[in-house]
Amino acid sequence: MLGHAGILRGVARQVFLPVVLGLASFAAVLATFLFWSTAEADNVAAQRQQKVAGTIIAQSIEEVAHEQEVATLWDDAVLKTRARPLDMEWVDSNLGTWFHSYFNHDEAYILDDRDRAIYAMRGGHRAKPSTFERNVAEEAGPIVAELREAMAGATPAPLQPTSQSPGAVDLGVINGHPAIISAKPIISDTGRIQTVGRHHIHISIRYLDRDFLSRLSDGYRALEMNGRR
Repeated sequence: MLGHAGILRGVARQVFLPVVLGLASFAAVLATFLFWSTAEADNVAAQRQQKVAGTIIAQSIEEVAHEQEVATLWDDAVLKTRARPLDMEWVDSNLGTWFHSYFNHDEAYILDDRDRAIYAMRGGHRAKPSTFERNVAEEAGPIVAELREAMAGATPAPLQPTSQSPGAVDLGVINGHPAIISAKPIISDTGRIQTVGRHHIHISIRYLDRDFLSRLSDGYRALEMNGRR
């Protein structure tokens, strides 16, 4: 019989996969906005650009979600985020500023079981939790609600090979930046800690700007070189 953590992990594919598959058309629009003017390109070049953009966006989304699991699928994270007062130095080092220094995530937030922000990180520095409501909640709120709904009605299902826990993700605009917004529950990795009530949620944001444009350009050049062989 599956434990509580096992049941929760079963919704990862149900929540995550449909979102990724639904990004194809948005990827084309985003790529055009960020990098190219397809009006000046022929149809074949435009299709190649869109293919590269879609692939790299999907890869970036998977990376953000997978990187979150390093710390969100962890007994210690469950205990530490539910402790009061919150050990801010520990959270910085494991769920906040560390995500910026190690994975280059631009922002990170932790929501409690009532979806109130209890921690915020922006640009590698701890910020006031109220930053979430002011700058992020409008875009991230529906993603968190989608994850909550899926977890509440979870039934066991196969996981994607790269996913170990539930997740919901979308593209949005945060502080003027096109961005990946990924939400993950903070859950037990051993199944020994049973959470009473709803789980805390970790939100990571990665801007689709300089680093993304560099990867997009490299991907397009690689595709062009392969096409010439």
